[in-house]
Amino acid sequence: MDRLLTLRQRIKQRIEHTKNQIHATHNRAFIDSVLIEIDTLNWVLNEISQYSIKS
Repeated sequence: MDRLLTLRQRIKQRIEHTKNQIHATHNRAFIDSVLIEIDTLNWVLNEISQYSIKS
């Protein structure tokens, strides 16, 4: 269970780091790819949370 907590913290840090990469001057393709990464990380975080609840 401790590993899941560590993984959740790392994913949250990665989401914050990735959000900080977005700037209005970036082109739309870059922003879209970063938003996809954030959505994917949020999905993984949600799956981990559901797994933690079931265990």
